[in-house]
Amino acid sequence: MEILVSRVKEVQALDATKQAESVFKAQSLQFVAMKIGNYSGDIRRVLMITKRAVEICKETYQTKVDKAPKGEKVPLVQVNEGTVNQAFNELYKSKTVQVLR
Repeated sequence: MEILVSRVKEVQALDATKQAESVFKAQSLQFVAMKIGNYSGDIRRVLMITKRAVEICKETYQTKVDKAPKGEKVPLVQVNEGTVNQAFNELYKSKTVQVLR
């Protein structure tokens, strides 16, 4: 958990008021650490899942920005347990990964 927290401290986003806001909900880091801890315990996997979860949120945010009327403020999309599960399933439970195993 310490390694994960130290790695994601730098990942922040600025909202329209220029105040730093965390990309991660408080429970999401614990959730990803416990999920991978039960699966393999490999910190590299934790970081891969975390990275993919951030990418998913970034894609979601960009879609919202593209659809929003010009000048409208779009709230930050944070990584939550659902995003972590989606990233985990994409990376470890997809049919492609299962076939390769």
